[in-house]
Amino acid sequence: AYHWSGDPDAAIRALTEAVALSRVAGQSFQRLTAMAILGRAYEMQAALHQAMETYREALELGSSAARRPAPFAGMAYVGMAGVLYEWDDLDGARQTAQEGVRLSEEGGFVAYQVFGHALLARVCEAQGDRDGALDNVEHAERLGQGSDYSLVTALATELRVRLWLAQDNLMAAARWAQERQLQPAVELDPASEIEQTAVARTLIIQDRREDALSLLASLLEAAQAAGRTAHVIKVRALQALAFEELGDEAQALSALKHALSLAEPAGYVRTFVDEGEPMARLLRQVLDAQRKPRRCEDITPGYISRLLAAFGTSRQATSPAAQALVNPLTEREAEVLYLVAGGLSNREIAQELVVAVSTVKSHINHIYGKLDVRNRTQAVARARELELL
Repeated sequence: AYHWSGDPDAAIRALTEAVALSRVAGQSFQRLTAMAILGRAYEMQAALHQAMETYREALELGSSAARRPAPFAGMAYVGMAGVLYEWDDLDGARQTAQEGVRLSEEGGFVAYQVFGHALLARVCEAQGDRDGALDNVEHAERLGQGSDYSLVTALATELRVRLWLAQDNLMAAARWAQERQLQPAVELDPASEIEQTAVARTLIIQDRREDALSLLASLLEAAQAAGRTAHVIKVRALQALAFEELGDEAQALSALKHALSLAEPAGYVRTFVDEGEPMARLLRQVLDAQRKPRRCEDITPGYISRLLAAFGTSRQATSPAAQALVNPLTEREAEVLYLVAGGLSNREIAQELVVAVSTVKSHINHIYGKLDVRNRTQAVARARELELL
């Protein structure tokens, strides 16, 4: 009840006790169920590493001696898929979500089937498979019809709105937003929060940015008061985009820096990347600001560079100038290039990527060869010419 009402602190306390009691009682099903919801509560707090650890422990519990997972392990698989998606492991998220959906179907766990299909829709959209995204959204909506699973059905609804906006079907999104827009509220449950965020996103696209900012301010207040840090990150990111559209660069960068400072410890990626090129432009401005004396000490340049690298691979594929490269940069080389552009040394890049310094040097030499340059300055300049940065 605490979790569904959006109180992660109270939920974590109750669920931790439930896990301990069910362990003593030998109740595997109750223990795994508590752990699956505990993982979601950690996610709500933006504690993604704790959430992943909880899901992994739950999966061990949900596997038999033959290593075949029981149907109720589907809850943990679906939860794990959400974290993998946020960390930009799209293939891992897809495989894990598919297994979670399969097991949830065997066990009859409708909520996690809805959640799983919503995640698969996000993965498909991120990988450019819009038909697959639409199929999964429709599947999630059918499963959620007439159910009381407001939180997971809100996720499907939010995805439906994103797809409308991606397809330039502003009329459908605007009609939906007009029906759903609420008056500013002091407290919102997580389901309403997700829905109203989709409303705010639509208002931004409609050039109703003042209305969007007013709604986002209410959402931010509610999320901060309840300790729903994950939603604070999302709201601040949207505020940054709205302020940028209004031409208020200072407010935009302030909102984005706040979001980044909360997101970096957990390794958030897709929350920013899913916002597309407008977010990439703002991230480049933040990265440029990091090189100045009064830079933001709460955010490391390496984190921003890694986020930009996640944009970089898709931009490289579509940039006409980049197509002139005989040998395109690999995904890892693009990531290293962004870290180089961020001013990091070879040792710092090695620490960021958790690889040997010699490996970084090898990547940089490959980058030099592909860009036909001799040093870092030339590499960054050439990459900007090719629209790789």
